[in-house]
Amino acid sequence: MKVAILSGSVYGTAEEVARHAASLLNAAGFQTWHNPRASLADVQAFGPEAFLAVTS
Repeated sequence: MKVAILSGSVYGTAEEVARHAASLLNAAGFQTWHNPRASLADVQAFGPEAFLAVTS
């Protein structure tokens, strides 16, 4: 399953959590994508089947 991880952070903690989540999901067999400065077109190009939002 392709999972796009969306993050929004003021101090960077949410981005750190998003990177860690990507690592855990990859280890579990998921295909992940995370780019904290992505555009809508970037997300659509990945074609995710699920989203994980991480904010702080």
